[in-house]
Parts: sequence; structure tokens; C-alpha cells
Amino acid sequence: MNLGQNSDNTIVTFFFDKYKFCVPDLGAKSIILGFYSFFYYYFMITCTMLLLFFQYFTPLIGLLLHFTCFLLNDQILKNVIKADRPEGSCSSSNGMPSGHACVSGAVFGWVVGELFFCSRRKRFPLWGKILITILLGGLAWPVLYSRVYLKYHSWPQVIVGSVEGLIYGALFSFLFWRYRRKILKFMLTSKYTKWVNFKNDYDHSIQVGGNGEIVEKSSSKDDSSGSDNIELKEKKKKQKSTDIENNTNTKKKSPSPSSSSSSSSSSSSSSKSLHSTQPSSSASSSSSNIDEN
Repeated sequence: MNLGQNSDNTIVTFFFDKYKFCVPDLGAKSIILGFYSFFYYYFMITCTMLLLFFQYFTPLIGLLLHFTCFLLNDQILKNVIKADRPEGSCSSSNGMPSGHACVSGAVFGWVVGELFFCSRRKRFPLWGKILITILLGGLAWPVLYSRVYLKYHSWPQVIVGSVEGLIYGALFSFLFWRYRRKILKFMLTSKYTKWVNFKNDYDHSIQVGGNGEIVEKSSSKDDSSGSDNIELKEKKKKQKSTDIENNTNTKKKSPSPSSSSSSSSSSSSSSKSLHSTQPSSSASSSSSNIDEN
């Protein structure tokens, strides 16, 4: 089926001509993959809308991830590597690595990192995590294929871009969870961000108190891993060290059983020696009396 043969297809043709979108033809497959490859922009628009209308904090992380991919991939790596796009491509800019593949891989790595490595998701069932991972992979894969089919990139370019994005996404997931207390404290209480009125949908155990300070609720159910209770770990370490010091001090003060046994043995030996000297002295006195007589 070739949509280009349809006279009513002027809107689609105008769209591809307007934005210089490169497609082999105006067939159904090219049209579908062409719109699907705009995942790069769909993700950014979705995060922006959620941030503007709901003031959620998590979409801001998504926008920062998108900006990081654009900065490191399109502005730095592409200009360093300077690899051409495949033959027949209508784009003349550098092609290695693929920016669309980088964003797709970054979103996949970020969401999977949130599901499997951030402890607030520990209570989420494993089958649900696997299902979301499969669905997200199914959404990301056509983006890579579309970039090759539409001759924007070669397979090595989309593979390198997706691996690069996976690394970015995993790092974002780890770093934001690791330093979430400091980040949320700044985002929720700073004078530079108060006008946004962010809603903390990232970690509900951290909230703003009545005096504007951060109040951290105990979240033993949600934060059960070692990386989540850093302050609790430090307290336990301090308590352990104080217990060890107390034990050593009590050991120094109280006499050891060996010393007490040695002292008792020495006292018994001294008493024995006293008993043994008494008969000898009496014997010597008796002998002296005999001599005098």
C-alpha cells in the first residue's frame, strides 16, 4: 500500500516536506516508523506537560536525562567521532552515535534502574517489574529499527547510541536515589525553586515540615536496603564502637580470672608455708630444751 498515490494524502506529504523528514517512500510502513521515531520528542513533551500541570518532581529527572543525552551525545560525541550517516540519508550531520537511540536506551535504563535497584520499589512484585521491562523494551526497539529503516543511521550507530543511553539512564537512577535527600531538600525548600511548588512524588518518606524544614519519616518498609538508611547505618556503627569501648574498659577494671586464681594459689601456698614452718620451730625449741636439761 502506497499512501503517496492517494490524492488525499497532502497533509502527510506536507508534514514530511515541512520538517524534511527522510523516508524511502510514503508507504504505510514508512509513515508508521516515521512517526514512531519521534519518540525522542514524545518523551520530552510528556515530561514537560507533567511538570507544568502537576509539578511532579520525577518528570524533571526525565527532562534532565533528555538534556544530558542531547548535550553529551549530539553536541560532544558526534563532533568528536565525526562519522558519516549511511549512504542515501537525507541528513548531512554526523551520525555516530544515534541521538534517538541514546534517548530510548536512557529511558529504558532509567526505568529499569528505578524498578530493580531503588529500594522504594522493593515491594513491587517481581512479575510486574519483568512485565514493565518487556513492554518498555518493546516500545524502545522499534525506535532503533526505524532509524535504520529510514536511513538516518546504520546499525552500529544505533547500537552504540542505545548502549550509551543505557549507561546514562542507569547512572541517573543510581545517583538521584543515592543523593535524593540533598536533591529533594534543595528542590522543595530552596528559594530558587519554591515558586514552582514541586510535589514530591519521588520519595514520600521525605516531606517538608511546617517550619519549612525537611522532615524524614521512618520508612522501614519502603527503605529496607543498605543504601537507603545511611544515617541509620552510621548510628549503628557509632553504637557498636561505643559498646566495644565499654567492653574493653570493663575488662580492664575487673580482674581477670587467671590473676584471681594465681593470687588464690599464692595465698594458699603462703598459708601452707606458714603451717610447715610452725612444726619445725616447735621441734627446734623442744630440742633446745633437751640439750639444756
